[in-house]
Formats: sequence, structure tokens, C-alpha cells
Amino acid sequence: MATLLLASPAKETRGQDLKRTLLHILHGLQAVEDALETFSLAYSPHDVLLSDPEHKDILANFDAHVGDTACHMRAQMVWEVYQHYREPESRTWIDEALIALAQVKADTVALMVALHKKNGYMRALGFGSRVRYGQIFDRIGWPSFIDMFDKRMGGHCRGHQRSESWYSDISTPMPSTPAESESDRTISDFKIDCSRINYTQPSSRNPQLPSSRAFSALDDLSTIPDLLRSRGLSPGWSLHGSSSPPPPLQTTGSHSYRSITTECSWDITNYLMIIRFLSLCRLLSVGKRAKVQAGFPNAAIRARTDPEFIYTQTSKVIQKYYESVEQEVPWGKLITWEDMARKTFLAREEEAVQVWLSTLTADWSVKLAGEIGLTASMRSYIRTSTLISPRQISCVASHASIVPIRAEWLLSGTPILMLIRRFCSKGYHSTFYRVSPNPAAWQARPPFKNLCAVNVGKASWFNIVPVSTEEVQSASWTTTPHFVLISNSHEGTNGEFYDRIAEDGYGELGNPWPHETDHCEEYEAHLPKVLESNFASIVMGFFGQHDQYPFELSPETEGCSDEGGHKHVAKKMVDARFGGRALEQYWQSCKESMESGTGEYPWLYTFEHAYLELPFVVGRQVEEIMEKRIKPVPIGYRWWL
Repeated sequence: MATLLLASPAKETRGQDLKRTLLHILHGLQAVEDALETFSLAYSPHDVLLSDPEHKDILANFDAHVGDTACHMRAQMVWEVYQHYREPESRTWIDEALIALAQVKADTVALMVALHKKNGYMRALGFGSRVRYGQIFDRIGWPSFIDMFDKRMGGHCRGHQRSESWYSDISTPMPSTPAESESDRTISDFKIDCSRINYTQPSSRNPQLPSSRAFSALDDLSTIPDLLRSRGLSPGWSLHGSSSPPPPLQTTGSHSYRSITTECSWDITNYLMIIRFLSLCRLLSVGKRAKVQAGFPNAAIRARTDPEFIYTQTSKVIQKYYESVEQEVPWGKLITWEDMARKTFLAREEEAVQVWLSTLTADWSVKLAGEIGLTASMRSYIRTSTLISPRQISCVASHASIVPIRAEWLLSGTPILMLIRRFCSKGYHSTFYRVSPNPAAWQARPPFKNLCAVNVGKASWFNIVPVSTEEVQSASWTTTPHFVLISNSHEGTNGEFYDRIAEDGYGELGNPWPHETDHCEEYEAHLPKVLESNFASIVMGFFGQHDQYPFELSPETEGCSDEGGHKHVAKKMVDARFGGRALEQYWQSCKESMESGTGEYPWLYTFEHAYLELPFVVGRQVEEIMEKRIKPVPIGYRWWL
């Protein structure tokens, strides 16, 4: 499905594969249409949204599973996009895009039918034995779609006629490793995402800082894509030992399909970037699956994408559309099983999408830090703590990733909805909390310094208020997007929490199903602890304790073993000229002690996942989970045993 969004127009396909390529493109067009329509739905009036009785995801459809432990970052990114286009007049381009897409879809179908009627004879349609993607794009009118936005943006968006950097190389199907081995990911404590901001306009959120401060240091700092190109990290992630780095973001041999040459820079005003971002996020979100991995010491939730699921679902939508516009040639004659994408192709296409999204996410993080006025050394810390995994995924260190996001919550007033699933001895309880930033307490802080940004923070920075499931579904704020935090809590370790889910109530850990009662002393004793907790500190503690990268660092990195990446991150703080007190705050947050109540010992609460969603959707889903007596499994995933 990413063929349309990431394939180079210079790439060639065999004439005999033209119909298959057109079908891939049709899937891409449908993916863009579905993404834009779903995103637009979030702006519907309050009454219209609540009148829909279904429990369908809306913004959670953009909760991409990338493998960079960055669900909190992309949640904030989606929030940024939503906020930037919240005024109706700023979204007129979406309606125009949907109208233009309808024409491109119709022209694509017409070309497929014409090819069928000519019995695959290429020359009758003006094609040779090998066809460039650019020729196909021209025939279906895709350049006109690109140029429409290029003109609206004054030529700032790069259509494929101006620059092939709008595209990336996506290989056609070829032998590959099994998809499941490539897309397995652990989301034991967290998975992570983000969204916001117009970087081309002066900041008005921080009146203490002139707009020039928010951007002055960006001029002399490389962007994340530039930084990655300068490192030449192929195929591993290490930053050391290469005097002549190979070309950027390129892989060789059997993994060349992960090579990305596409423009990958965050710009909230670039409609084409927004289209690609939303479409590809949805591609990596819909149909994702999760299951429990039990057993000491690595009990966790295993999550994976399912490209075949979304391909099948999209195929049904395309067939229905085709049958509504074409009656002469039946769908069953036009498309055979040979035209359908193979599992290998879908897996490789998806991996290239993950590389692109992770690079964009890392670039967004640095730009966010600059926009809200963090120091140049803080932005340098975020950039240099970004490593590339063996799969070419760009991963911002866990601690570095949360620093600008927490500050942005306080500056922009991002609303947060936290769901805590708490195990007592007889089952579990689900409680919602609204977490509201306290601007007055935040403004009383010292000016932005490294120490302030990484400080554990004060309890007064955030207000925590419990809300009922009924209120979450019906309150006036329930159709306003919230940053959703799924949290777990119990007297034990994270591993024991997941082991309890896996045991089906027959083991020593107790009942894993809801504890339905009007009075539970264990549960009631926990509520005051949450309300009295320092949310700002818990957040920094969690991201400090968490493994800094979703892969193990090589012993060669710092000359010693650093499985959690904490020593490497501390060195980057030193390189960025952080003071001793800032480093002390970091190491304090890294301590995995039972006293903290988060991380490995979540007697208070820890974070499993984050995404952006309308609260009423989450409320309905939780109510259904409780009514059906379902275990506290990840929300937004298909559960498989």
C-alpha cells in the first residue's frame, strides 16, 4: 500500500506485472482516502460523535506500531496536527484532496480495465516491456494531485516532477525473512507516540521567551535526517569507529528495501507530509495484534503488526468501490490471486514505512524542543542520543524523548486521560483520571535551563482528578482529543502482572478478571496514593528507568556492557555540557527502586501504552471490557492467544 506514497518514479516494473502494480497503487489511494476521512471524523460536532453507538477507534487509528518505543511521541505528533487544523477554514484542503483522489482512483480503475480488455498487450496502451512508475503516475493523474498542493504552498511541497526525494525505493516482491520475525515487538512497560505545532510561526505559548529564542539555535543544529546521513550507520547503530561513513540511511544486500531516500522532515504546514504521515501511521496501526508472553523473568506483552489483515480489509473496500463504478468486467475476472500482494512484499513494504516514520519522529522531537524554547544543549542531547537500530529504525533515547513532551504538555495545556488497571487480591479495577497541566505552577519555574527541563518536577505542575466511566462517555470534554495513558498497577513486578493475565486464574497470583464489587478495601486504599502522587516526577522516573532503546547496546559503545543504555545516555548529557545537578537528577530517575512506585515495581502505577483518542471512545471500550469480563489487555490491539 505504500507503493504510491514511497516508491520512486524512476523505478521500473515489468510490463507483465503492470496490473499488479496498479492494484498496489489502488491500495495506496484507498489508504490515503481512509486516513483523511478518519482524521476528519474527529472534528465532527459533539452530538454527532456521541450519537454513533459503535466503539470504533477514531484517532487511535493513527497509533502506529513502529518498533522505536515512541508511542508517546507520535501521540503528541497527532495532537499537533489536530490542533493546527482545528479551524474549519484550515481544513478545506482535506475536502479538495478527497475530491481529487476520487478522480485518480477512477482513472486507475479505467487503466486496469483497459489493460484487461487488451489482454495485457502493453504497446496498445503506450507502454513498453518495462514501465517506469513515473509513466504510471502520469497516466492516472497522480502528478496533478501533487501539484495541486505544491501550488497552494507556493511551491514549497516537493512533487515528484520537481524532486524525486518525495519518494523512496520500495522493492517489488522478492525472497524475504518471515514477516512475523521482523514485526514482533515487546511493549512490556510502554510502546510510545506524539503530535503538535507550527514551526514556521513565532511561538506564543511561552511569553517569557522572545520568538527568536525558540529558533535561534535551530539554525546551527543539524536536523535528524541530516544527522543520520552524516553518521552512515549501516547496518548497525554504533556511532563510533568509522572514518569514512557509507551513504546515509542505506542498507545493502538482502535488506536494501529498507533504504529511504524520501524527504523526511517535519513541517506541519506541508499538506503532502501530513497526508503521508497520517496514511502511513494508519497503515501500521489498523489490525495490530498483541498477546501475553508469560514466564520469569521476561513476562511482557508481545505486539506485532499484521499487514495481511489491513490488506485484506482494504481489498474488500476496493472491490465494493470497483463494483459500484464498473459493471462490464467483473472483479473476479479482472483480479486473480496472482495479482494480490504476497506476504513477503507486504512485510518489506511495511519495514520501509517504519524506517521513514521513525526518522520523521526523531526529527519532530528536535524541532519541538526548539519551538518551545529548550536550550541548544538540550536539543543537541536529543539529537545525539538518537541511535539507529540494526533494522534501521531511528530511536530517540527514552529519557531524551519525554523532556520536550512534558514541557509541551505544560505549555500548551495538552489534556491527558489516564486509565489505571489495578489488581487487588480478587481481580482488577479500572479507574479513569484526568490529568490537567497547571500553567500557573509551571510559569513560576526558573527560566528554561537543562536542570529545569530534566528536573523530576513538582506535584503542583499537574492536577489529578478521578472521573467515572459514565462521565468519560458523556462530559462536555469527551469529544476533545486527549493524550491517553494506559497504566498498570499492583503489588508486585511488571512480570507478575503479565503472568497473572496468562494464568487464567489457576495460578498463585490470583484472579485476572474484573473484581465486581461496590466495596474493595485494597482498591480504595490505593486511590488516595494516586491523587497525592507527583505526576511530573512519575513521568520522568518511568522514562528514566525504562530501557533507553528497544535493542541492546553493543559492549563496544562505551567499552563496557550497557544493556539498558543508561550509561550511553548519561555520556550524551555530558557531551551536551549538562551540569552535575542535571546528571544527578537523571541518575536519580534511573533508579529502579520499590520506593518509586513505577517502572519495574508498579505499586503506584506504571505506563504500558500511550496514544491520542477522543475520551468517549476509550470510555465505551473500557465499559465493554468490564461487562464482558475481559482481562486487562492492551486497548487498541486485537488479542490473540
